[in-house]
Amino acid sequence: MTIRLFNLVGSEIRTLLDEFMAPGYHRTIWDSKDAAGQTVPSGVYLYKMQAGQFAAIKKSVLIR
Repeated sequence: MTIRLFNLVGSEIRTLLDEFMAPGYHRTIWDSKDAAGQTVPSGVYLYKMQAGQFAAIKKSVLIR
């Protein structure tokens, strides 16, 4: 399972998850920081989830 976070320009902000996971329900929390540990501003972000043949891109809104 891989979850990567992008800004609206398409630049990758951070990889939130990149590991094997058993089937089922799982949860991860983003601390609103980028890969360098800097806090990102409020705005709309995209996250891409990939697991095997499954892939989906969803929107997320960060409000401070």
